[in-house]
This record gives sequence, C-alpha cells and structure tokens, in this order.
Amino acid sequence: MTQQHDGYRRKAEPVDHELAVIIDKALFRHPTETFPPSHEREVRPYDYWKFARLKAAFEAADFMEKHFPLAANLINRVDLLQHACSIASSTGDVLEFGVMDGRTLKVICEKLPHHSVYGFDSFLGLPEDWRHDRRKGEFSRGGRVPDGLPSTATIIPGMFAETIPPYLAATASNDLSLLHIDCDLYSSTRDVLFGLRTRIGPGTIIVFDEFLNYPGWRDHEYKALSEFVSETGAAFEYVAFASSYLSVAIRVTKKGS
Repeated sequence: MTQQHDGYRRKAEPVDHELAVIIDKALFRHPTETFPPSHEREVRPYDYWKFARLKAAFEAADFMEKHFPLAANLINRVDLLQHACSIASSTGDVLEFGVMDGRTLKVICEKLPHHSVYGFDSFLGLPEDWRHDRRKGEFSRGGRVPDGLPSTATIIPGMFAETIPPYLAATASNDLSLLHIDCDLYSSTRDVLFGLRTRIGPGTIIVFDEFLNYPGWRDHEYKALSEFVSETGAAFEYVAFASSYLSVAIRVTKKGS
C-alpha cells in the first residue's frame, strides 16, 4: 500500500468506520487483472460500483442538509415506520404498497390497531428492472399471498393500477391517515400517488421506503413524488428520515387537484 493511500485511510476512519471500509475495499482490495507479458504492467481497476454507492450517500447527505435539516433522524427503517405511525392521524385508512412477507405490515397493524389497514401487492415481484442487481421478478412469491399476515389487515392482490380504483369505489372518501410506499420503482410509485390523489390530503403521512441513498435514486420514488407535486399542486414537508437506510417520511400540507 502506498503512503498516499495510507493517508486516505487515516482520514476516513475517524469519520465513519463503514465509510472507511467502503473506501478501503474500493481503493485497496480490488481485483487485479494482468495483461499479457508484452504489456509488462498490471491494471488495478477500482470497483466503481462501490464508488457509485459512496457518491449516492454524499448526494443524500447534501439533499438532507438542503431539504430536511430539522427532520427527525430515526436511523433505521423500522424505527422510521413506527415514528410515522405515531404521528399519523387518528382517522382515515392506512395503506401499504409492497407487502412481500408482511414484516412491515405487522409493524403497522401493531402500532395502529384501530385503523382500517390494507396491504396491496401482486406477490409477483418487481414488474420491471429496478437496478442492475434488482431485476424484474425480484421479491416474487409466485403470486401466493404469504401465510401469517395480520388478520386485521385486508390484503388486496394485484397490480396497483388495477386494484386502486376498486378500493376507492368500496371505501369512504376520507383522506388517508398513512401511506407506506415500499414498491421501489418510479412507475409503481407514480401509479400509487396519482391513483390516490383524491385521498391524499393535509395531514396524510407518506413513508417512502427507497427514496434516496442508492445509485439512481433520483429516477424512482423521488422522481414520482416530484412529478406528483409538480402536476397536482400538492405540497408537503419532510418529517423524518432514516440515515442508515433509504427511507424518508413526509406530511402532506396541501391537497393536489
């Protein structure tokens, strides 16, 4: 290891051990590719996927400082979701989009036992590629609703664009209390926000599970929310985030049209 690389390591470690580990792996523990002897040299490529993750973390830090410096930092996604439940309105339905195995749905039902809770999921996994390591079909359960889901929740299987209209027709027109969006993709998130635009109003809490802090984050849940606000005139404030994960929570302050 060169003296210059040693200097990078010494500077990184006091700030954050995990960050130092990422830099260490990217700079110093990369694979070695050897050219044929005629080249008489080695190429030591950096692992730029790790640098992309690091870049996304810096982007998220900058976004936090600019847009929600006073929001509550709940560190991890479960604590964030529990906090969102604690500040949700006592009236209105609670909806989760992206149930998968039901772990977060259980958290919601435990924290909000007196609300009507609905879980939406096709149980077929991602309908399209999300990231290079999360392809179409990821998280699929073969269309089967998992056992052990909370009995107090109503499960609505199917694609969001197809299941939201029947839900709206069958339920009261009150604004939603809490909306948990755990569907990763821009397209799915847009379907949810625009499909529920008549029920998203002042006081509605929305938790976005994969909002920022990963390569390409501006192209998915963040993008869908930005378009929703721009196209409907809705307004919101950030109320919480999970700095060790990808999640944020917002409170709607103005209903869109």
